[in-house]
Amino acid sequence: MTAERVLVPSPAAAYRGRWPALTALLLGEAMNLLDATIVQVAGPRPWAASAP
Repeated sequence: MTAERVLVPSPAAAYRGRWPALTALLLGEAMNLLDATIVQVAGPRPWAASAP
């Protein structure tokens, strides 16, 4: 029986992509919040102008 060599990445390589992923997630959530705010502010205005 032969021993198999297992390649384990270094801890630095395992965590390398976490900061860009967190940055993208936070930017996406900020855009979602901004969009919801714009819809809440600007959405009722066209309907208010056409109300009797």
